[in-house]
Amino acid sequence: VDSAIQMTVTNVRKFQLLASSFALLPTLGLVVNGSAKVQMRDCVFEQIQAQSIVVERTRELEMVGNQFGESGERILSYRDSSSTLIRCNRVVGSAASPGCSLSSQTESVASTDTT
Repeated sequence: VDSAIQMTVTNVRKFQLLASSFALLPTLGLVVNGSAKVQMRDCVFEQIQAQSIVVERTRELEMVGNQFGESGERILSYRDSSSTLIRCNRVVGSAASPGCSLSSQTESVASTDTT
């Protein structure tokens, strides 16, 4: 998507963003509430702002292998997620860490409130 995008997703079983590119994700650009599973993998967000991604009341949150434009602010806010996997994300154009190959094992971590 070549322009700013804004999405609000409420009460869906599964929400996925897979291998997608976005020019700009503004504050509250992606808000997901009440979903069983949220999965964001291998996406590129060229420009991103503080709290661009907000996830609430979700059983499973997975953010793996994404690239984000540089931001000195917290881009993700999540709470009330019973299973959270956030790994191998990086700044746009930087090399992936050696431990982030497709064959590497993933671990879930307990949810915390990052707001």
